[in-house]
Amino acid sequence: MFRCESVERCLQAVGRLSPVAGTRIGRVAFYWIMKEAHRRYGVPEGLRRVRTVWGATLDCDLADNAQAQLYYTGCFSDREIAAIVGALDGDDVFIDVGAHVGIFSIQVAVQQQPAGSVIAFEPSPDSADRLRRHIEMNSLDGKIVVKELGLWDERSVLELRAPPECSDDPGLRSAFWDGSLVASVEVWPFDELVARGEVELKGRIAAIKVDVEGSEVRVLRGMRDTLIAHRPRVVVVETVERTLRIAGHSVREIDELMAELGYAPSERLRRSNTIYVPK
Repeated sequence: MFRCESVERCLQAVGRLSPVAGTRIGRVAFYWIMKEAHRRYGVPEGLRRVRTVWGATLDCDLADNAQAQLYYTGCFSDREIAAIVGALDGDDVFIDVGAHVGIFSIQVAVQQQPAGSVIAFEPSPDSADRLRRHIEMNSLDGKIVVKELGLWDERSVLELRAPPECSDDPGLRSAFWDGSLVASVEVWPFDELVARGEVELKGRIAAIKVDVEGSEVRVLRGMRDTLIAHRPRVVVVETVERTLRIAGHSVREIDELMAELGYAPSERLRRSNTIYVPK
């Protein structure tokens, strides 16, 4: 146990060095160092509290790769978050699809204008509970609305499952894995939720993030009308070819769909996300 705690302290010390946390190359290198350290010495148990570079406070589960990187370095997907924060003004709305424990929602919300709001979709019950706790911890009640359901291009009920090789990582759950069952979840087209009044928009949707482990194409199809009507300034989409291929899709398919909607890639972050902006 002492050995594991010592490794944890060393990783956090290294992760906070500016050449590591402050550069993409440094963060990529640190990721592999972190993975190897966890493999050799074990993953520290329990939640670890961190104050992020965006001024948010979150409790991190180090079995989750994203949360572990956030804990050790103080930042995760900061270029994407910067693009989203920069797109928001006044009473603008940020839609977080696949919000997980709130890594995007919480950090964006603490940076938003007072009148701005976030609508966070997270179908996994345990992750949605953690998201609600983070909202309370950061005094964001009333600013973030949590919808405990998934988005899709048709109404259905899907089985959310863990990946067989990383069953302890709650950030990798998907409708396309064949691992252990996490929950049966409702999924809806976003456009239908808006039409039915299930989603109340207090302003213009200026930014969207979609990270749903392979379901990105289905989610975007289900919010086509919204994308045309609101024309968000930034749409961040997870574009991991391997994950999309398992779901029967591809990065090219996302690019073509976004092009039909009048969007082009502004920045493609290797093996991670693509930031789309209006043409």
